[in-house]
Amino acid sequence: MISSSFVIAKDIHAATDQDRIEELRKQIEILEQQVAQYRDSIAQNQQQARTLQNEITSLKNQIFRLEIEITATGKKINRTEIEITVVEGNIHDIQVRITNQEKAVGELLRYLYRRDKENIVGILMKSSSLQEYFRQEQYVLTIDDGLLDLINDLQIQEENLSKNKSALTEKKIELE
Repeated sequence: MISSSFVIAKDIHAATDQDRIEELRKQIEILEQQVAQYRDSIAQNQQQARTLQNEITSLKNQIFRLEIEITATGKKINRTEIEITVVEGNIHDIQVRITNQEKAVGELLRYLYRRDKENIVGILMKSSSLQEYFRQEQYVLTIDDGLLDLINDLQIQEENLSKNKSALTEKKIELE
């Protein structure tokens, strides 16, 4: 009987070992499934992390680009302010030149007016010689030519002044 009970115990033990092996196999299968799930989850999280890192990098690059654009805009504003200062200086210089030339034109016109009011006999009498008279006549002709040149120059300068003022107005509008 002992031998039969040994066989039964061995069968029970075998059945128990088989059950345990089967149970362990099932547990291993479940654990392997969990490992696979975690592996997928890790891969997915890594992909998300890469995507998030890419987004962070993209945002940083956009920030750097905007900072550089702001710096460039500041430099453009500085340059434009200097250009405005130069144009204002040019406008002032042109205005001073125009004022001086207008005074010169006025004096020349007064001289020519007085000269035209005198008759030729009076002019000849005031001249010490005929040569001096012709020198004065040549001087008057030179003044006439110079006066025309001066008036043309005034017109050009006034046009330049107008252009400079327009450019200055445009630059000021750009800054606003």
